[in-house]
Amino acid sequence: MNIITKELATVILIKYHENEELNLHSENFLLLAQSFQDERAIDCAEKNLKYRDRSSNVSRQYYNVMAYESCNHLYYKLVKIAER
Repeated sequence: MNIITKELATVILIKYHENEELNLHSENFLLLAQSFQDERAIDCAEKNLKYRDRSSNVSRQYYNVMAYESCNHLYYKLVKIAER
């Protein structure tokens, strides 16, 4: 299991917010998944990126799965660690 320190969480959040400014939402899914070594979320994020790269669009259903089921909770977990 990957242990994320307060300092590392802060660095990841900075990168996350930089990505958000550039509308790199799919990349942020992968960033969060890899940060927490969540295999299910990593798999979903990688598929999301591949699908997006092929079609230049991400289906609404897949986006919802990514955002709400796989990665959304990881963002809030990261914020809690950074606020310690």
